[in-house]
Amino acid sequence: MRHVLKSEGQALVELVLVMPLILVMVFSIVEFGFALNSHLAVSNAAAEGARYGALGSPPGDGTCATNTVRGRALKTSGENLECSEITVSYPGGPGNVARGDSVVVRVSHEYETVTPLGSLLDLLGEAGFPNTITLSACSTGRLEQAPAAAVARGGSAC
Repeated sequence: MRHVLKSEGQALVELVLVMPLILVMVFSIVEFGFALNSHLAVSNAAAEGARYGALGSPPGDGTCATNTVRGRALKTSGENLECSEITVSYPGGPGNVARGDSVVVRVSHEYETVTPLGSLLDLLGEAGFPNTITLSACSTGRLEQAPAAAVARGGSAC
């Protein structure tokens, strides 16, 4: 009877049963924090780019030089974005951009997960978590002055 009542190894079995749930919770919290940080960087980059573009800065279509709208958005993101993820447009009819027109800054970023949450959920038989998530933001500003260089209109509003 003494052998039946022994509980050696019970804690180990309970740990093995509960550990996947604990890992899912921890990985979810960590992943949410990193994804939220990336989302805030994308949103702030779009807003700062539109604000900087409204002051008449050039869009910087080919580069992300520091004195361009794309460069300012890139710098605001803490260099977490790539130059190709930032687009600047001036919606409206044909012609050049003038004071009072809109400048639209769009940022689209592919966020890659930092934890193995998707793999762990697949092992548990749940619906998987994607390895990449597309985060995007769009912001509009009204030009206080036209850019120094002539810029053609094109693109759509947010």
